[in-house]
Amino acid sequence: MKKAEGYLYSNENLNLNPKQDEFRTFTCTHCQRVVVMNSMRERPRNYCVKCDAYTCDYGPCIQDCTPVVQMIMWGQGNLLEQLATERGLI
Repeated sequence: MKKAEGYLYSNENLNLNPKQDEFRTFTCTHCQRVVVMNSMRERPRNYCVKCDAYTCDYGPCIQDCTPVVQMIMWGQGNLLEQLATERGLI
């Protein structure tokens, strides 16, 4: 199993017809959503060449390569710069 892959175990014992299922999952490299993979899917999965990983079907994740981790780091950098400016360190 790759780093961004996993599985979902579904156990429905409370129903009259108890069933158990396992589904493959992956985490979108851009927005960090966990996506349950549909084994019946016919169209190709979205893949980001820059990140070398799969992305979900959410529009911004397909159109632009801006991983959420990069956005968090960018936000922290801006916050630290703002705090340093306010305190006269820059």
